[in-house]
Amino acid sequence: MIHVIDAVLTPTPKKLAPREPARGVIELAIKRGVPLFNEGQPSACAAIYEVAIESLLKSHTKAMRKEDRSILQNALRETCSEDENPRRQAWTLRRALNTAYKSLTED
Repeated sequence: MIHVIDAVLTPTPKKLAPREPARGVIELAIKRGVPLFNEGQPSACAAIYEVAIESLLKSHTKAMRKEDRSILQNALRETCSEDENPRRQAWTLRRALNTAYKSLTED
């Protein structure tokens, strides 16, 4: 008996909904930021949240509602001052991420 293979069968890649990668960005930022905040490094936490928000605004715009993009932009503007308290910066950015995440999980 001879078996001939003339094609390789591979599963069709699952297409991700635009919301899934955006949720992943937020989940990763929180996963990395929370321990830093809890260890007394609110500036590092705020920096992670800031990078996540910038990523969402530049690379995941189709996944988010206009209102959520506006909330994220306002949070960045609000925290851009260098004399701003790092704890307050982290919490302001986190609240914006939480709002965006909630919208991304709603159907």
